[in-house]
Amino acid sequence: MNTLIGIMEKEIKENKETILGRLHAMLLESKPLIRVWMYSVMLEETQSAKVMEEFIKYVIDERKLEPNLKFYLYNQIASLSFSYRSYDNSNSKYLRWKLLEQIVSSYENETQDLLKYIPYEQRNQNLVFVIVPQILSGFHAPTKMAFDKAKFLMEHMHKKVLVINTAEFLSKIIEIVFYKPFYSEYIDSYLYKESIAWKGADIPYFQCENNMPNTADLRALLQTVMNVKPGLVIAIGGGSILANLIDKMIPVLTYGTTGNLQETMTSCQTLSGKLEEAELQLLGRMGIKETSIIPIQPKVNPDMQKSVVTRKELKLPENKFIVAVAGNRLDSEIDESFMQMLERVLDEDMAAAAIGTRFHSYEKYMQMMPGLRNKVQYLGYSADLLAWLEVCDVYVNPYRVGGGVSATDALLKGLPVITMDYGDVAVCAGKEFCTESYDTMPDLIRKYKDDAEFYQKMSVLAKERAQTLIDTPEELQSIIEEFQRRTSGDLSISGENKHDKF
Repeated sequence: MNTLIGIMEKEIKENKETILGRLHAMLLESKPLIRVWMYSVMLEETQSAKVMEEFIKYVIDERKLEPNLKFYLYNQIASLSFSYRSYDNSNSKYLRWKLLEQIVSSYENETQDLLKYIPYEQRNQNLVFVIVPQILSGFHAPTKMAFDKAKFLMEHMHKKVLVINTAEFLSKIIEIVFYKPFYSEYIDSYLYKESIAWKGADIPYFQCENNMPNTADLRALLQTVMNVKPGLVIAIGGGSILANLIDKMIPVLTYGTTGNLQETMTSCQTLSGKLEEAELQLLGRMGIKETSIIPIQPKVNPDMQKSVVTRKELKLPENKFIVAVAGNRLDSEIDESFMQMLERVLDEDMAAAAIGTRFHSYEKYMQMMPGLRNKVQYLGYSADLLAWLEVCDVYVNPYRVGGGVSATDALLKGLPVITMDYGDVAVCAGKEFCTESYDTMPDLIRKYKDDAEFYQKMSVLAKERAQTLIDTPEELQSIIEEFQRRTSGDLSISGENKHDKF
């Protein structure tokens, strides 16, 4: 296997089509783990939706793959789909959803004796569990969402709250050879914490070891649910095995982390943005009622600005028009097309600042496009994004799903946003800040640079838009009340009489 990997990584650039063709021809004759690796090569190098659908079908059908391995592959597939828009189509999403459903069913069979419905009157209405599959820094959107919701629940709804980091996302329970895999971060020191300080609040906290999902720990967590009987369970984002199992006991509200449908079988999920026809069809294919979707306005709880910085301190040019791009996964979010767009627009009076993490490909692009060497600066991670954006002029968004938090920070600072009508940034910024494509971005950037009156008008609009995006305790309480209304009586995600009252 190691020999095969070495040959592939050396030869694939020069003989891509030949190698990919041979791999596909060899699939049926290969053992499962070899086959998985072959698919991973083809997925990375072709970005073909057809190959992705074929791979997911294989993972679903292959009985020799254990549930925890299938869950590892589910998360690799979900990460690829988040990074490459060619994979994020309705059929692939349906297959991902069906794969997750199969995995959850496997663990349900192992925990069936604990999955007893807890009647409403037996639940502790003062206790809330907030479940999140990964906790990182405050720059990580799901982490922010989990602790912000917990703080609101504690301080404004006077609930006892426990944030549970299930560490389900790409844990270390299983590792196989996968071509250019996605890795998760895990903060070991948090394993021993019983609370996390967050914006002046002390949030009760529990973290699973980095070996989820495993039946023993899932059973322990489900037993805890049975013992303490929380009145409300909120899952931050889809894809959690634990959240889907708890939903057999208590209705779970999945709080969406993007403007897209989340893959979950829990009783309800929120959705910021319009429910499109393709998504309605997807729900129908999954046997999920439209009434399980709670529409919400995109909301964020922005951090306070902690400092003031200057362009000189950030090594940015003093007298140029600065284009900002920010993100946590810049390697996958910034592609060659985006860099070519910058190459076309950045003149001697302009520069670009890339803010965030995982931009290992920066040097590659500088070598490919030497004219950008002195025009695009990679600033790295900022713990005070508002301060760094304050010295920039516009926020330009690559074609990606995420980015809503950083775009909202830009709007708060009065930076006009330039985005295509796709993903979280478009949902947050609104149609006024959308453009058609990378082909139309350069002219719009130049207009902001050269037309002071237009810039001022849109800067004011940006600040006004930002105010509508700020989360409030009243918003969360309204969503919870709507969730409680929808999960009372015989309403459930599949139309079955799953929960008689909440």
